[in-house]
Amino acid sequence: MLSHCIAEFLYNHAEVFGWEAALVRNNLLRNSPVTIVGVDEDLTIRAAKLKLKYYDVLSLADCYLIALAKRNKAT
Repeated sequence: MLSHCIAEFLYNHAEVFGWEAALVRNNLLRNSPVTIVGVDEDLTIRAAKLKLKYYDVLSLADCYLIALAKRNKAT
């Protein structure tokens, strides 16, 4: 999971369940086996190209996740 996508997750979760609940989920996520990856230039370019193509259906966070999955051949 990308580090900046966690911010979007926190925002969305907090909007529905409140900030404290979002922090609990954040703690669970960060202590899980999920690897949190930083963003680099290659990933940013890939995500931007996806956003340009699918601007009306994908969020930027989704584009980053798809770009990471493609780069890691996880699709």
